[in-house]
Amino acid sequence: MASKVYPKAIELLNAGTLNWTADTIRILLVNASGSYNRTHGFVSAVVANELSGGSYARQTLGTKTSADNGTDKWIFDAADVTFTAVAGGQTAAAAIVYKFITNDAASPVLAFLDGVDVVANGGDITVQFAATGVFNLAY
Repeated sequence: MASKVYPKAIELLNAGTLNWTADTIRILLVNASGSYNRTHGFVSAVVANELSGGSYARQTLGTKTSADNGTDKWIFDAADVTFTAVAGGQTAAAAIVYKFITNDAASPVLAFLDGVDVVANGGDITVQFAATGVFNLAY
């Protein structure tokens, strides 16, 4: 499966209630059962498949930028993130980016990032964002 932007992200952008650089944007890791579903609107719909154990904790994205790349894409980017000491015996299949509000039921999902594919062994898992950013919108 390819990475995708959730419809909720488009809704928030359209309503003017998503400010990529000012809002608290976080990321979590899910196992292979945590597949993309366009009807998922909030983190509460995806947490059943979230990794756990060790020192795993959701991460806040830093050094966020949002800009036109000059080739008909708007790039939403951030610094790479590291999840430290993730308990072994589980696979991080994908990452989900979301806008943190107050709790999982209020925090809208923004993007599903496929292809993390790392088997945890008690060490760190780093999610590196490509040149196309965390996600992008073509126009």
